[in-house]
Amino acid sequence: MSAKGEEHEGAAVTLTETAAPSVADIAFITAQTELSKAMESKDAAAIKQSLNELLKQYKILVSQLEGIEPTSKSDRFL
Repeated sequence: MSAKGEEHEGAAVTLTETAAPSVADIAFITAQTELSKAMESKDAAAIKQSLNELLKQYKILVSQLEGIEPTSKSDRFL
């Protein structure tokens, strides 16, 4: 079915709205990409730095999922 409810060659199509990625989502994806690049380069310092950034982004996403916005106190371990 199309958005108007019309059928097309026996297949059903359902349109759903999705939210645009948040700044935190983009930062997390960027951190994952940077880690991948660092691993390809086999640069230990870059890998360590990328892992630290990815951990920071994980903590931010988890705190958002739990409904707790990160504060300067909760970031002191990052």
